[in-house]
Amino acid sequence: MKLYSLRRATFLSLVVPMLFSLVLVAGSGLLSARSAIAVLRDHEMEQEAVFLKMLAVHEAAEGEQLGVVRSTESFGLRDLQAQGAGFRIWAGRMVMTSAGNLPPVGAGPPPSGFAEVDHGGIRWRSYALADADQPITVEIVEPAAVRTALTWRMARSLVVPMLLLILAVAVIATLRLTAAIRPLADLSHELDRRDSGDLEPLTGLRIPEEVAPLVAAVNDLMQRLGQTIAREREFAANAAHELRTPLAALKTRAQATRRLLAGNQEATESLALLVNAVDRTTGAIEQLLLLAQADRARGLFARLDFSRLVEEVAREGAVDALARGHKLEADIAPGLQVEGNGESLAILVRNLLDNAVRHAGNGRTIAIHLAREGDATVLLRIEDNGPGLTDEQRERAFERYLRFNPVEQGSGLGLSIARRIAQSHDGELTLEPSAMGGLACLVRLPVA
Repeated sequence: MKLYSLRRATFLSLVVPMLFSLVLVAGSGLLSARSAIAVLRDHEMEQEAVFLKMLAVHEAAEGEQLGVVRSTESFGLRDLQAQGAGFRIWAGRMVMTSAGNLPPVGAGPPPSGFAEVDHGGIRWRSYALADADQPITVEIVEPAAVRTALTWRMARSLVVPMLLLILAVAVIATLRLTAAIRPLADLSHELDRRDSGDLEPLTGLRIPEEVAPLVAAVNDLMQRLGQTIAREREFAANAAHELRTPLAALKTRAQATRRLLAGNQEATESLALLVNAVDRTTGAIEQLLLLAQADRARGLFARLDFSRLVEEVAREGAVDALARGHKLEADIAPGLQVEGNGESLAILVRNLLDNAVRHAGNGRTIAIHLAREGDATVLLRIEDNGPGLTDEQRERAFERYLRFNPVEQGSGLGLSIARRIAQSHDGELTLEPSAMGGLACLVRLPVA
């Protein structure tokens, strides 16, 4: 299955075209601005030249000596210098007045009209205007960088607002996408919180119309799965019930035959193995019935006194423990309550206690300890001083139908079922070496 981000894809589908449009608009605007500024600046240079020529002719007409005019103060042309441009006023072949940033003068006044000049790595734009009656020529010069700066200034005035607009659209789109996708996250959290056996339809969620078909398909799938699982559980329970009767009859017939053939050692030994096999099969069927019972009880949770439940199961198991010569010790803190199903939790405790009684060996000590662990957890610890399990065996102990000692009775389902019940109650079942020398089974359940 290939994954992709819906948020990222939608975001890119909005922002990328806008950025591409921005590049096109900025490029087109830059070219247009450059052409417009060139025309405007040339027109301004022409107007400045006409103005300066008029002043120079006026001064000459009044009898002023042109060569003594040395400052722009006389003309009030500081604005021209502030733009980075400069000017010269020629009287014949001599410069009578100059101001601003200018390239070096030539041998005489330049010809009338516009011209491009390169000097010292700097490009200049110049305009010369000669008077028809007087030997006066006005030269206006400005660096090409002035026009470039004006062009970029105009481009920035166009691009910056568009970038801010794109940023605003991106923020708004992100917020709206997050809000639109939130129902999907709620749907995912709802499924994550569910137990594996909870196949109820998804209801009460506010979802977009585009997602409704997906939710409907999931609900339909869960309904079909629920029906299939219910049929399988019913079949397993019925099969287990049906098998118990013929197995009991088979065991009775084997025991009767064993008594009839008491003088035949080989036959009696074979029949003894048959009886043990029937017992193991019957035990497996009983465990399957318990598992079906636990699965049916899943979801029927209520607040219950776990301390009393453990005490009752321990009292029931004490008979078998004493019959095997075990010493049973119990330290059960009163009043510890959990949220769960009493029948399922009783199966859990009974399986762990039965496992310790049968596998610890005869004449062992079995300890049951129940107490609060921290503020939110109840800890049940059932341990013995038997041979215990190796590290590798503890890792594999929860595998179904696994028995480390084939001679001993058992179906190999007890620990697996106990762990499944613990997990269905949001708890955990772990195994570790016991301080008594054997095996310790630890069950942690959340406090109600």
